Amino acid sequence: MKLAATILFIFFFLLALPIDSDLFQKESDSFRAPSSEKSAAKCIDIIASFYTIERNHLLKTRIAGVKNDLHLFYRSFPPLFYKMAADLKWEKQFKSVSNTVSVMAGDSHMENYGLRFYQNELRLSVNDFDDVTQGPVFLDVLRLFGSANLAGVDVDEKLIEDVLKSYRKGLKAKDWTYSESVEKLFKKAGKANALDKKDVDSKTGKFIAKKTPATEIEKADLAKWAEVMKDTGDIKDSYLYIKQTGGSAGLNRFQFLVEKDGKLSWIEAKEWTRPSYNTATEIKEPSASKRFEMISTYDQPEFSPKIAAVNGKTFLLRQVDDRQKGISLVDLNSKQMEDVLNDEAYALGIFHRTFLSNAKDFESAIEKDVVAADIKSFVESLTQKMKDAQKSL
Repeated sequence: MKLAATILFIFFFLLALPIDSDLFQKESDSFRAPSSEKSAAKCIDIIASFYTIERNHLLKTRIAGVKNDLHLFYRSFPPLFYKMAADLKWEKQFKSVSNTVSVMAGDSHMENYGLRFYQNELRLSVNDFDDVTQGPVFLDVLRLFGSANLAGVDVDEKLIEDVLKSYRKGLKAKDWTYSESVEKLFKKAGKANALDKKDVDSKTGKFIAKKTPATEIEKADLAKWAEVMKDTGDIKDSYLYIKQTGGSAGLNRFQFLVEKDGKLSWIEAKEWTRPSYNTATEIKEPSASKRFEMISTYDQPEFSPKIAAVNGKTFLLRQVDDRQKGISLVDLNSKQMEDVLNDEAYALGIFHRTFLSNAKDFESAIEKDVVAADIKSFVESLTQKMKDAQKSL
């Protein structure tokens, strides 16, 4: 009897205690801009959740490298963009175009464009295919606008309208005149060779300058790569490079100088992982072979890319060609960046047109329904979220 009374006393005593509702509040899966140490830890946890344990040993280094550069932060953790876009309910803001699903570039920021060979001619195009996947293609457009704003471009309504027109021209494959900055890139490419003399000694078939940190490839692995490369040529020199910062930090990037019929080529075999859109949304990604088919349809350089599986990992093999110059924002002023943004929007339109079965309807929906003020609002909110997230790390 005494025991029962004691239990009842403890029960009612506990009921009378104040309850911290936070203990029972279910954590939202969406990202919230952190404002305290507790929420900052959550931000770091979200970023860490995007990557494997193997890659997360570099997380502190990656974060340290982007603390003072907001655009670099945006570029370095692309899945975060998709989390934030979902938080901002982008699909409700842009309802009429949000359901157009096709091939996405997946990481459409301003420095992921450059000159690429297509059927023996250089053109400005998407030049990074790490995140190619299938999904709502308008997210590529929003990511490009977000990139411009974070890079220092004043993304006002007038510029938005101009860039949307450029994108729509690409969707319709209209004639295009490149900006002066991109024309200069074409001129540089015209003076370049496939192999830069600063990087490669063509006579000895050896690398001169190596990306760091560079390590020697183990003999057993080199034998596997020789088998993969047998149709491409004989491996003359090689090394393994693992980038320490940026979006591809922690991924294996094997570098090979390969000779066939007296011609030397530089081939990079880059580890291929889950696309950022699928990582953030947990939507199943297309197979590696399907993603490779997407790339092969759009990107047709002198050396045809290929995929290979080595040691349980998938790799995308592409030629490193110094004539295929990439866009760099470092030396561009604000007006030049605006011009290049229009060039890139046109190139993105061409990219999407390559795969869209309803490009005409999609282009019409953008012209009719997409309002510059809505994009401006989205970009401003996204920028604030990115600033808050960066500040918290």
